[in-house]
Amino acid sequence: KVEGLLDGQGPDRGQLCRKGRFDVMKSPASRLREPMVRDENGTWREAGWDEAFDRVRGALKAAGGPALWGLVSSRCSNEEIIAFKQLAAQDWGAGRLDTLDGRHFRITAAARENGASFDEASWRTIPSSDFVLLVGAGLKENHPIIISLIRRAVMENKAKAAVVGRVNPLGDWARLFLPAEADELEPMLRGLLAHSGSVSDREYAELVRLFRSSRDPVLIVGEGLTGAADPIGLKRALDVASLKGRLVILKPNGNSAGAWKLGAASVEAMNGKGPYTAGLMCLGGGETLEPNVEGRLGGLKFLAVMTPYMTEDLVALAHVLIPRPTWLEMEGTYTSADGSREVFKQKVLEPPRGIRTAEQTMAALGR
Repeated sequence: KVEGLLDGQGPDRGQLCRKGRFDVMKSPASRLREPMVRDENGTWREAGWDEAFDRVRGALKAAGGPALWGLVSSRCSNEEIIAFKQLAAQDWGAGRLDTLDGRHFRITAAARENGASFDEASWRTIPSSDFVLLVGAGLKENHPIIISLIRRAVMENKAKAAVVGRVNPLGDWARLFLPAEADELEPMLRGLLAHSGSVSDREYAELVRLFRSSRDPVLIVGEGLTGAADPIGLKRALDVASLKGRLVILKPNGNSAGAWKLGAASVEAMNGKGPYTAGLMCLGGGETLEPNVEGRLGGLKFLAVMTPYMTEDLVALAHVLIPRPTWLEMEGTYTSADGSREVFKQKVLEPPRGIRTAEQTMAALGR
């Protein structure tokens, strides 16, 4: 396990949640230690670094820039994301550059464009709130530290907590839990903007009362709104927060804010499979490909992936796999979820002998 550096100054006091203490040491699949290439008969075999690089460069050159799709994970550091943009967009002239969570970026950007002007709050403000409203966020998988901060608000600040969504990650710590599907989130948020007298449901009326009687509320929204088909729900959350309180928008990955801020996510959605025949992807490790992304990658004639692990989905999709360190095995800069701060993270572990960094691989793949 990993131990945190206890510090009474921060809202988390340096303590680690389950994910930070135990899950970082888990391997989602076999560790990739040597470059792997897939032969024409579909068989995977080990290859030297130069052979793998030559295979990738040859395929990208044959496809041509406009037919190339560059895809980077928001679990990568800012330095890696900048290097990937240089490689894909500038060196190879990729027709499309995007992040794995680009869909969430586009919904967030659209909500901001058509909604209230509002700066996101830091998760550090949660413990000082007197009312916490969690909307469309699972938390346990990607943001377990938020659960701890909400518990602190309840225990130390006598805050009330309410959950609206498919699941209740707070359990008994939530005073109210209103089960709601994705298409029900926006109407519930809209009700907070209306007069409480128009609310007939007893539990929902209590939610409205808690919100309106609070002095320093915080609204925390997650994938139920950022991953929706349209931005109306998230726009409504912006309206609610502009009326009263603060807004925390949870991002899909640890450095989503950094990737989006650096312009790695495409502002336009991909219609159909697009004209792309070759792909270059950089993963941080442990990502789950969304079905729409996986389906489009499956239609490529060539796909090269920089990854710490040889997962089943990559074995089925890719043609070249290039090993890289995990985030624990490298140093780098990451951006806070609200985009306000950048933090430099030191290397914790040594990578397996001979594995090159993603930035070294990108430099070798440049024209």
